[in-house]
Amino acid sequence: MKLDPNHFKAYYNRAFCYDKLCDYQSAENDYLTALKLQPNNVNTLHHLGTLMEKVGGDKLYKSLDYFNQ
Repeated sequence: MKLDPNHFKAYYNRAFCYDKLCDYQSAENDYLTALKLQPNNVNTLHHLGTLMEKVGGDKLYKSLDYFNQ
């Protein structure tokens, strides 16, 4: 990411790893960065929606936004 801050897969893959490690805030940050790079990436939207479901609370409603995109 230091070499190429626009490398979509780097943010996406790191977000996926953070998610598996239950570091949900870091995962969300990286998924959102990945979405800035590829706004219509279906896999990223799906994983971000799933992450918001896991976190729950007020973020549960955000999951619907990501799933509906």
